[in-house]
Amino acid sequence: MIRGSGRKTIVLGLDGATWSVLDPLMAAGRLPQLAALAARGVRAVALSTTHPVSPVAWSSIATGKNPGKHGIFDFGRRAPGSYRIETISARLQRGPTLWDLASRAGLRCGVFNVPVTYPPREVNGFMVTSIFTPSNQVTFTYPAALSAELNALVDGYEIVTREVWGPGRERAYVDSIFQTIAKREKALDWLLDRHPIDCGMLVYNETDTIQHKAWPAGGFRGAAPPWPAEGVALVYERLDAALGRLIERFGPDTNILLASDHGAGEMRGVMYINRWLMDRGYLRLKRSLAYPLKWFLARTDLLVRAYRAAQVLGLGALGRLVPGSLRESVATSFVSFDDVDWPHTQAYSFGEFGRIFLNLKGREPQGVVEPGAEAGRLLDRLAKELGEVLDPATGRPVVTRVLRRDEVFHGPAAAEGPDLLFVIDDYARDASVQFGIGRRGVLGEPEFMDRGCHRPEGVLVAAGPDIAPGRLDRVSVLDVTPTVLHLLGLPVPEDMDGRVVTEILAPSAASRPVVRAAGGAAAPPPRSAEPAMTADEQREVEKRLHDLGYLD
Repeated sequence: MIRGSGRKTIVLGLDGATWSVLDPLMAAGRLPQLAALAARGVRAVALSTTHPVSPVAWSSIATGKNPGKHGIFDFGRRAPGSYRIETISARLQRGPTLWDLASRAGLRCGVFNVPVTYPPREVNGFMVTSIFTPSNQVTFTYPAALSAELNALVDGYEIVTREVWGPGRERAYVDSIFQTIAKREKALDWLLDRHPIDCGMLVYNETDTIQHKAWPAGGFRGAAPPWPAEGVALVYERLDAALGRLIERFGPDTNILLASDHGAGEMRGVMYINRWLMDRGYLRLKRSLAYPLKWFLARTDLLVRAYRAAQVLGLGALGRLVPGSLRESVATSFVSFDDVDWPHTQAYSFGEFGRIFLNLKGREPQGVVEPGAEAGRLLDRLAKELGEVLDPATGRPVVTRVLRRDEVFHGPAAAEGPDLLFVIDDYARDASVQFGIGRRGVLGEPEFMDRGCHRPEGVLVAAGPDIAPGRLDRVSVLDVTPTVLHLLGLPVPEDMDGRVVTEILAPSAASRPVVRAAGGAAAPPPRSAEPAMTADEQREVEKRLHDLGYLD
C-alpha cells in the first residue's frame, strides 16, 4: 500500500495497440506477457477521442477530460493572429494531469514518453518527454540533469526511430525500431532503479510507428503474416518482452492498466479537403508572379516524386540534408496557406482526418463569415455537400459521419476546435497534407508510403489486487485517470469527463466510495517564460511530423 488508502498503480501505454493484432498474436503464443496480464485481469475496447489522434487522446487520458477542456485538438494549431500552423506543446495543455494530482498528494510519479509533455515540468519524481521534443540536445527531462545522464547511458537517447521507411528497407526499419526500444528500456530501468514510483504513465509508441508503415492490405489475419506485416508482429513481440519486465518489476501487489490511445486499421487513401473547398468556391488562392510556377510544380509533383524515388532506392535519408524550408515546400506540394486569398475564403482545413474551420470574423485575422446565423447556414451547407462526395470505385458516400463542434467538445477551450468534424471512409482515409491541385479528383492514394492509419477502437487491460477478472464491452480513454486516482486512494476532480470504471474493481477497491473533489486548477506553467521552442527547434519538430504524415 502507498500513503493513504490506495495501492501503487501504473499505466503502461502501447500507442495504437488494437485487439485485431493482439488477439491473433496472443492466441499463437507470441505475446505471453500480455496474454498472462489479460488472463488474470479484465479487458475492454477503449474508445478514443474524436478524432483518434495521439496528442489529443493522450491528453484526454492524462487529464480525464475532453479536448474542449484540455485544449489539445491536433498535432498543430493556427498560431494566434495569423494563418500559420504551428506545432503544439505542453504549454497549451490545460488542467492538471494524473501526475500533477498525484504529485500534489505527495505520491512519487514517473512520466515516460507520454506525448504532449515537452517542455518538461516539475513532478514529484521524473519525466522524460516524447515526440514533440525537438532533439536530445535540449532539456527533455525533469530533473533537467537527467537529460545528459540518459544521453550518456544509452549513447544518445532517441526521441523517434531514425531509420527512413522504404521498399527493400523494411527489415532495417524494424531493426531501427528495436534499437529505439532497447534504448528506452535501458533508460527506463535506470530511472526506476534510482527513482521508485507510486504511480506512473510509461508509454511505448513503436507499435503505432510500425503500423503506419507495415499494416497489411485486408487487415491483420494471421500470427505469422508475410513481410512487411511480419514487422508489425515482431515489434509487438519485442514490446511484449519489455512490458513483461516492467510488470515483473512492479510485482503482484501493483495495479497495472495497459492502455492504448487509439486502434489501427488499413489506410485506403486520402481526401484533399482544401481542394474540395476550392472546387466549391469556399476557398480561393491568390494570383501572384510565383503562382504559375507553384501551379506547375504542384501539378507535376516533381520534387515529391523525386523524394519517393529516393526512398525506393534506399536514399530517403538524403532528405535530412535538404534545408528545412525546402522540405516543408515538398511536404505541402508548394501551395500552402500563404497562397490563400483570405478575404475571399469562407472555409479552410488543416490537421488529421476531417476538419473544417470557418474563416470567421473576429476570430481569424481576415475573417469574412459572420458568426451566428450566417455561420450556421454555411456549416449546414458544408455538411450536406460533404455527404454527396462519392467514392468512384464503389459509388458510395465517402464521408460517413459529420459532426458540429459543439456535438464533440465542451469546456472553456472548445471554441478553439474545428467548426466541423467528419469521418472519411470510416477512418480508412485521412486528410491529405497537400492541396491536391492538379489531381483528378478529391480522393488520392496514401501519402508518405503509409499502409495503416488510426481507428477509434483501442485497448484496455487491467490486472492487480484491486481488479476483478472479467471482460467489459467498451470504456472511454477518458476513464483511465479517474480510475487510477481511485485506485491510488485519491479524490476525482468533479470537472473530469471520464468516470471511475467501478465494474472492474475487486471488493477491496469497490468497497471504498468514489470521492469527488472540486475541479483541479490549471497545471502550473513551466518555470521559464521563454517560448517552448526556438524557431529552429519548431522547424525540426514540424519536419518530423511532416515525415510521419501528421502535419500540413
